[in-house]
Amino acid sequence: APGMYSGSLQIRADELGSVQTVPFQVKVWNFKLPQQNSLPTAVGRRYDTPAFLALAGNGQPPTGQLAEEWRQYLTGERDDGALSDDCRKLAEIMKRCEAEFLACRLPDSRIFNPDVIAETVLTAGSDDLCLFTVTAETDLDVRIAQLRQLVPALDQDDRYNRTYVFLDRSAPPDSAAKLKAAFPKLRLMSQTAVNHPAPPEVELSVTPLQDFLRLSSPIQAENTDSTWYSVARRPLPPGANWLLETPPAGTRLLTGLLAVKLKAGGFFHRPLLQWGNMVNDQFVPWRQPISGGPEIPPEQFGTTEFSADGFLLYPGVNGPLPSIRLKLVRDGLEDYEYQQLLYAVLRQAREGKIRLTKAQIAQLESLGAINDSLVKDATDYDRTGKQLMQLRSDIGDLLNEIGSNPKIQW
Repeated sequence: APGMYSGSLQIRADELGSVQTVPFQVKVWNFKLPQQNSLPTAVGRRYDTPAFLALAGNGQPPTGQLAEEWRQYLTGERDDGALSDDCRKLAEIMKRCEAEFLACRLPDSRIFNPDVIAETVLTAGSDDLCLFTVTAETDLDVRIAQLRQLVPALDQDDRYNRTYVFLDRSAPPDSAAKLKAAFPKLRLMSQTAVNHPAPPEVELSVTPLQDFLRLSSPIQAENTDSTWYSVARRPLPPGANWLLETPPAGTRLLTGLLAVKLKAGGFFHRPLLQWGNMVNDQFVPWRQPISGGPEIPPEQFGTTEFSADGFLLYPGVNGPLPSIRLKLVRDGLEDYEYQQLLYAVLRQAREGKIRLTKAQIAQLESLGAINDSLVKDATDYDRTGKQLMQLRSDIGDLLNEIGSNPKIQW
């Protein structure tokens, strides 16, 4: 039931001389956030990389028949009941990683997977699902033949509008045209930049955050829903990013109010679980999980220049360890949903579908206009997080006040 609840936590640890009691309060509002994100996301995770397989496989990645068995499992060709003991251990760790990501509103879009997804994955998947990724190494004729087998499932419930094929920057120049010629209804996504425009066949454009406002392409100008932004090592802190040195408010804003402010069509990030270090421009995967704390050893921060880029989970001795930044990403996605609920109520009030007081409408309009003092762009924002927390509280209180109206369509 809505209201304010109080309680306390008791903390015991070898390092503490006595039990520590921490009081807390929880405010419960009378509305719910939608389970599926309103902001489309494509946040990759690869469970076939040397970094993941070495740590999940006790220091040694699978080879030979075991490697092929694992590939079949990842593509959906093999189910849990047909796994060997070694692959079952990998699957269990993968599922625990996915549970952590899903708990923080990061669904698996299958982005960066080189193989065409299985029909079981397609029919069970959520929106914004990547069918496969095209790179310089992709045999596109083979992938087109495999994709033809998915056409009946794609035609069902018009799944073309909820899926896409991702074109990596290394994809051959004619890839988009060949895919469109074979599948006219297929949506294509491509990374772009100021000096790297998307092919004309591409519907979904992904551009680096620092280039997002500088692009003047027709896609950006006419349909912001089709233009997503991405981060990958840039912008450097204190710019909004997922790096260790990024202020917590910047990490949270990235998938929240910054996306609202910039009217981003979606958010994109390269694969997570990049458990390794750059040594002499070569990626060297970790071979041992994190076994101590409270601080992670400097040699396990990640790449030397970009601390923990691609690290939202860490490999622990007993399984994946979520980072504080992962929780901030969840908070940001929830901030986005609060704004969407606010806009939905305001829209219904303006259309006369629900009756609100003038004061309530004015407050909705005020809260919906995100002030530049809170966030203006990727580097100009309130780094204390105080305005961010206050806005969340104010929106929640207002929606709670009017949430009992039975005519509201959440």
